[in-house]
Amino acid sequence: MLTHIKLFAGLCLMLILTSCGGNGPSPINLNKDNCDNCKMSISDIKFACEIVTKKGRAYKFDDLTCMVNFCKENSNKCNEAKYYANDFIAPNNLYECNILFFVKGENIASPMGGNIASFQNKDSANASANKWNAQTISWENIIK
Repeated sequence: MLTHIKLFAGLCLMLILTSCGGNGPSPINLNKDNCDNCKMSISDIKFACEIVTKKGRAYKFDDLTCMVNFCKENSNKCNEAKYYANDFIAPNNLYECNILFFVKGENIASPMGGNIASFQNKDSANASANKWNAQTISWENIIK
């Protein structure tokens, strides 16, 4: 009986601790998570991105275009949210969009045709822009 009480108490503590987690991004599970905008499976981690609301709810997207469209249609969910995107060169590392550098061009084949790649490093973004004959673009111009 005492073992059951300890087990139950341990489970309750685990649930409390996990529910009080931080408001950072949650991992994106490739080919398992679906885009919260277009509902397609997230299949290319280099373009995957995420919004985390003030309350900690994560919305996942397969492309920056889907994330922007979601926010235009659901501004109440995006107010005071944090936006995250993957580093194109080192995917599966989500960074806040306001510190990333973006490249947009027709030669960037993103899943939903947004044709935008994000980079943690400015030099990498510039080199990729030259390689793809694309232009650098600010986060402010993407999200507007």
